[in-house]
Amino acid sequence: MPKKATAKKTSVPKAAKGSKDIKKDAKIDKKAAAAVKKPEPKEKKVAAKAAKPAPKGKAAKNGKKLLELGLLCDCTSSMHSWIDRAKKTLLEIISNVVSSTDNLDVRVSFIGYRDHCDSERFSIQPFSNDITKVRDFIANVRAMGGGDLPEDVVGGLRKCLDQDWTAGSSR
Repeated sequence: MPKKATAKKTSVPKAAKGSKDIKKDAKIDKKAAAAVKKPEPKEKKVAAKAAKPAPKGKAAKNGKKLLELGLLCDCTSSMHSWIDRAKKTLLEIISNVVSSTDNLDVRVSFIGYRDHCDSERFSIQPFSNDITKVRDFIANVRAMGGGDLPEDVVGGLRKCLDQDWTAGSSR
């Protein structure tokens, strides 16, 4: 007579039956499985971000929206042959933005950064809506200093982030 197939029994040690560790592991597994089951499509996340209204601040005083430009430029002596072209490009950017934004107030800030070892590491024009003042400042910036390899790009970015950005403005 043929033998019947029987399922192999696995034994669980008596100490582990009903153990708190096993229950905790089961709860963690259920939470992980639930998190995996419900991924949110990227489109919904983008739409949710776009639907949030911008915070109200100085940008709404005259009814116009506010655009703020923070401009950075390497002003080390290694830029000597290129500084005039770089400044011309920045001035063109400002002119193009201002002329194409009838319904926006525009404020511009300029940060010129140099090497870590320079006595004048930064040339800073804080945010201003006086575009002529900003343009004149940029036009008068000179390439100077240097002497070591690392320009203080990170310091320039930090100075830019530390400017007086307006809450609710487009950047």
